[in-house]
Amino acid sequence: MPIPQLMHKNSVVVLWCTNASQHHKAIQEEFLPKWNLQLVHKLKWFKINTVGELISTPKPDGFKQPYEMIYIACSKENDILNFNGITKVDFLISIPSIIHSHKPPLTDWLKTFLPNNTNFKGLEIFARYLQPQFTSIGLEVLKLMDIRLYNMKQKSEEISKEGS
Repeated sequence: MPIPQLMHKNSVVVLWCTNASQHHKAIQEEFLPKWNLQLVHKLKWFKINTVGELISTPKPDGFKQPYEMIYIACSKENDILNFNGITKVDFLISIPSIIHSHKPPLTDWLKTFLPNNTNFKGLEIFARYLQPQFTSIGLEVLKLMDIRLYNMKQKSEEISKEGS
């Protein structure tokens, strides 16, 4: 991916990552250096159910976890001190979408840590939907942009027709 060509000094790169240790290693040791990025922070996104409990119990390494890792990076030209306060956040908690792999938007949260948040520009890798002020890259960038996914009345009517 031509990440360096898509960025400028003040860009923010957010990467969601499963819990495979080889993926974590690749991000930190291969991708970030190759893309001329520095790691600002990494944190966990804990997935809870509607009663506020983890969707599953934490397991030993190598097994599916009730959380995913979020990597936040910026250009090596950017002063990492510009992200003051973000490292005090160790995790985010939310109820995951019923739609597979639909991540919660982080834009408003990220903006609180940026000195120039009015001109915020983000880059999301392996994105599955578009967000304002982001360049989104991935094989499924438009996957979750179909309005039919969010119009539950229309969706239930379509399901009813399919069952007839």
